[in-house]
Amino acid sequence: MSFSRKPFFPLFIALLCFVLLPFTPLAGQEVTPNQSSLKLAPKNSAFYWSVSNVRAQIDRVWKSNAIQKVVKYLDEEGVVPEQLKEDFLEGIIESIARESGVDEDEIYDWMDKQENKDLLALITDALSSEMYMFANDDYCDLMGAYVDMYKRMSNMMFEVMLSGDIEVSQEMMKTMLPKVLSVKQVEKMKVPDIVVGFQITNEKRAIEQIKRLEALIRTALDDADAKPWADRLKWQKIGDGNYLTMTAKGEDIPWKVVREEVVPEAKDVIDYYKDALSKKTMAVAIGVYKNNLILTVGDDLTHLKNFASGESLLSHPKFAKVRKVASKRSAFTMYMSQRMADNSYTWSEYLQQQFTTTVAMFVGFSTLSDRDEDEKGDKFTKRIRADLKELAKDVETLTPKAGAFLSHSFMTSTGYAGFSQNWAENKSHDGSKQLDILQNVGSDPIAVFAARKPYRPQDYEIFAKWGNKILGYISEMGGEDLVGMESDEFQAVYEKVKGMMLKIHNSIKDHWLPAFKDGQSALVIDASLKSKQFHPMMPAAKQELTLQQPVLLFGVSDRDLVKKGASTFIEVANEATTLVMKTFNEDAPPFEIPPAKVEKAGDAEYYYYSLKDYLGGEDDSLGATAGLSKNRLVLTLNRDTAKQCMAKSSVKYNSFVNEYVGKKISRFNYLDWNKLMVVWEGWFEYLIDQADEQGMIDESFEEFIPAIELAMDVIGCLQNISSVSFVENESVVTMYEWKFKDIPK
Repeated sequence: MSFSRKPFFPLFIALLCFVLLPFTPLAGQEVTPNQSSLKLAPKNSAFYWSVSNVRAQIDRVWKSNAIQKVVKYLDEEGVVPEQLKEDFLEGIIESIARESGVDEDEIYDWMDKQENKDLLALITDALSSEMYMFANDDYCDLMGAYVDMYKRMSNMMFEVMLSGDIEVSQEMMKTMLPKVLSVKQVEKMKVPDIVVGFQITNEKRAIEQIKRLEALIRTALDDADAKPWADRLKWQKIGDGNYLTMTAKGEDIPWKVVREEVVPEAKDVIDYYKDALSKKTMAVAIGVYKNNLILTVGDDLTHLKNFASGESLLSHPKFAKVRKVASKRSAFTMYMSQRMADNSYTWSEYLQQQFTTTVAMFVGFSTLSDRDEDEKGDKFTKRIRADLKELAKDVETLTPKAGAFLSHSFMTSTGYAGFSQNWAENKSHDGSKQLDILQNVGSDPIAVFAARKPYRPQDYEIFAKWGNKILGYISEMGGEDLVGMESDEFQAVYEKVKGMMLKIHNSIKDHWLPAFKDGQSALVIDASLKSKQFHPMMPAAKQELTLQQPVLLFGVSDRDLVKKGASTFIEVANEATTLVMKTFNEDAPPFEIPPAKVEKAGDAEYYYYSLKDYLGGEDDSLGATAGLSKNRLVLTLNRDTAKQCMAKSSVKYNSFVNEYVGKKISRFNYLDWNKLMVVWEGWFEYLIDQADEQGMIDESFEEFIPAIELAMDVIGCLQNISSVSFVENESVVTMYEWKFKDIPK
């Protein structure tokens, strides 16, 4: 067998092109939505996926000062990029030769032939501009049938696992497929029109390589004595494209060979579907259409006639925001239609199905199998079954209904920008008001992650209900065995824990849920606290350091209810700690969290535990702090920071998000990566200085310091990441931006 017909050959080609891509000349035009496959995809596409300007994006990184500085450093260290490429290629060839038994010279001979150089040039060309994939509406029907089959199969598995009967389980598995996928469903299925494409610059080169592929296919068909298939392999001009095509028919499948030799254990299943599958056809084509290399499958090839002739996906109403940036260089686009979403299996549905099936298996094969002959056990089984089905319904209540989804990003002079638009049911975004918690993020934030969620106490009731049920099952199924306690001892502890959980539940329901009805929350990483020595126990730094402080902010609707809820939680924490201590030592005294110090300033009260009281020092402001006003709760590690956040402030961000502050939005995210890197660099230098003073740094480590500093310079090219979300026309829109800044030459 020649080298090009070895099974690993496609992998070799992929690795080779991956290595060569950054070193080949840039080809092709810049791709914008107006020049992209969005003009080829039909308006009713089920899904669409595209990566554009691939080589331009690689070049922007490869030719940057940062990467060139890395290249220069490697060169000075004796590692030359061109040599790296050669070494990598040699490594790939040597590995493949070793694993496959092919002589290395044969591989090099293959690479030296002009026709193979043209093949590599075609592939790198195809990977340079735009790669895309889309499918028509028939894909939704196929996906819907698969999802329906999977759900039925999961429900059957649920019943099987819950039964705990292994023999019944094995017998049902053998006959499962016909029960979950009927012949009528198979008869209705069509092979969807799926198109995979690449923008290219040389059509002639692509046609020559497809002709090479044709010769290989004909040789393989002749060897297999498959004349009906060979007769269907032909060139066709369809619309403005030229394609090598083949139509496969189900009636040509050697069903007797399949059922008797290939999968004899599935004879009944094959006989069940054979007639329906024999009526199916599938057309395959590979060819060239207006500087696009096209690979497609479908029930037939009529969709190739309609390229760019009807309404395109770009004209779809849901692509209105894409059309507004149609002149910008595209980076990535992904779309899923509403019908596709309706027929897809959501991640939450999958998790729900897996969870209920796993619980059923655990219960069925462990506890229930010992109670089959017991009337109490039968009732327990029925209750488990009913509860798990109820759990599935509750999870469905919590899960948003799926909807159409669109994401589009484009290249900017400073990095990337884009948006996503989600038409799924909105249960987590409240964009009806200003996100005024942004007025309380302090004076010098490194990062701000803020949101407003709708008030949904009914969701908590579902969680509370299942928490109570789980506690009940733990007790009933022998929880004492899990924790290694005697039954009476376990029951006493269980009742105390249950009582504490009830207190927490009532406090959350009656106090904290209404107290935080406002729905706003934020996580802030603050950089306002600076010093050369934060505590006497810490060696002083040469330069001022910045202490990164996490700050949690919450919108408050009723401060008195916040206090009541906090009192209950402290009470339960004391009880729980005492219970644990007495488990190990019956004579242990009751535990009690000491009362916090209180400071009043304006409208706010500050409850704090100062590190000065425990570790000494002069700064009284450091320590766990909770600031509470009529509309804010602030949790942080420094009282001065809490006061800064409690006071209103106006922060200017190095991002487009400034224009959304003060508007009705539901999410706000900003990370000043450059500022974070500056803070880390200060601490890195401090640690190096301290290690040097302690004599912990030798010459071998010093050699790594320039490499570490270079790495931090390169990573620091990322300036910031930001996004905002808001509700618009029954969808949630998220605008985002990634900013970069190259290092100086």
